[in-house]
Amino acid sequence: MLSAVEDKLRRRLKEQFSQLQAELETLRRTQQELTSGSSHLTDLFDKLKKEKQELEKNVNILQDKEAELEKEIAKLSDNQSIDVDEAVTTIAPLYKQ
Repeated sequence: MLSAVEDKLRRRLKEQFSQLQAELETLRRTQQELTSGSSHLTDLFDKLKKEKQELEKNVNILQDKEAELEKEIAKLSDNQSIDVDEAVTTIAPLYKQ
């Protein structure tokens, strides 16, 4: 009778142990997925910060160009004479022609 009680108790302990091991494995997998997701989110956040900085830089450049254009428009509206060399800018001048 004592042996039967011991066997029943061992079976119950093995079942509990197996169940707890399965839960622990599930928790480990969940932790790994969360860590991977966190790393991915951090990478995306860094990428977005870089893109934001680039956009801010481009906005500043465009604002400077807009101010320059407005200045030139104001010159034209005042009917001031325009220097031809100032109006045309060459990217790559031709040589030996």
